[in-house]
Amino acid sequence: MTHRERFRAWLDRRAADRVPFLDWWGIPHYREEEWRRQGLAAGADIYQWIGFDGADGAGTTELERPEVGDGYLYVPFRGHETVFLDTYARPAFAREVVEAGAGYRLEVEPSFGGVTRIVEPSADNPLGAVHGERYPVSALTDWALYRDRFQGADLGRYLYRCGEPQIERCARTRFPVELKVPGPLGRLWATIGLYNSGGVLESLYDRPAFLAEMIDFWVAFACELARPALTRLKVDFATIEDGLAYDGGAFLSPDLLRRFIAPAYRRLTDFFHAGGVPVVFLNSGGSLNAFLPDLLDAGIGGITHVAVQAGMDLVHLKREYGADLHLIGGIDRRALTESDAAIEREVDRATAALEMSGVIPCLDASVLYGTPLARYRHYADCLARRLGVG
Repeated sequence: MTHRERFRAWLDRRAADRVPFLDWWGIPHYREEEWRRQGLAAGADIYQWIGFDGADGAGTTELERPEVGDGYLYVPFRGHETVFLDTYARPAFAREVVEAGAGYRLEVEPSFGGVTRIVEPSADNPLGAVHGERYPVSALTDWALYRDRFQGADLGRYLYRCGEPQIERCARTRFPVELKVPGPLGRLWATIGLYNSGGVLESLYDRPAFLAEMIDFWVAFACELARPALTRLKVDFATIEDGLAYDGGAFLSPDLLRRFIAPAYRRLTDFFHAGGVPVVFLNSGGSLNAFLPDLLDAGIGGITHVAVQAGMDLVHLKREYGADLHLIGGIDRRALTESDAAIEREVDRATAALEMSGVIPCLDASVLYGTPLARYRHYADCLARRLGVG
């Protein structure tokens, strides 16, 4: 089977030669560079060296190298084609430095208009950091002006760094095609912040009508952007990129999810299903256990971030939700920093879920800083054997 045929069979729960063998998250550039010092040959392709499915062809659009913080740049995994929608401000906000100090600067971010704190790499923090400092919308009048920069009908924003050649490539590709859209909570977070005064958590109680208006706008914007792609491409699956939770819990209660976020997900999943997309995944870190019944009711058919550290477990989730839920991840990346024996135990634990359909075991997030090349190789070999690769 080709990689796309195998992945589609997995999505459709049809018989296949085996489960896909993937690294869903990609390898951070800083990790790949360190691995070359540990023996990965210069010019060698990490995915081809391992033998992941789809490693022999082009895939996700390569991200631009940021000015600081290599930790934010990933080697694009070529296992599937990803259609990135241009969800940024048009016209863009003017980039300007509003404050600078020892090892940091505050800068207006052109894509969304907020002010970010950019921390330069240092001996104590070799990757640097980027944090939201101030958010672009604080009042209804700000919102009216702000949303004018986000008009989905603007054909100039059709695809994020993807023109006609990329569209044609996706139409002919032998790799699965993914369409990504931003989720409502993530867009609210970028617009008004989360914890801050006037942010999402406060607005859920103090100005729910304003929050509902913004959610309605962002969902309509995402659908308007995605519609041309659905008419021109054969999309195998869609992903809603959102952030509902962290390792210790959730950012909002199940009741607030049902009132504000789940109806937005239902609008998105109905839109995708009507466009012929069989499965809509949610990509959210953290513990989603308390949300899963409501997510399923909202049309979410899969989770791409089954995070062990957050208490998510492949075997438990499959026993609880069965065929209703596709799951990707579920192998604790921390095991790769411990020992070969720890890796073997973790792969054995997670792949016990293979007895049930709809599971792709792989690392639950990008490989951690400090993971040796030999351990990553041992993990991949163990997983390949359990999947029957080769």
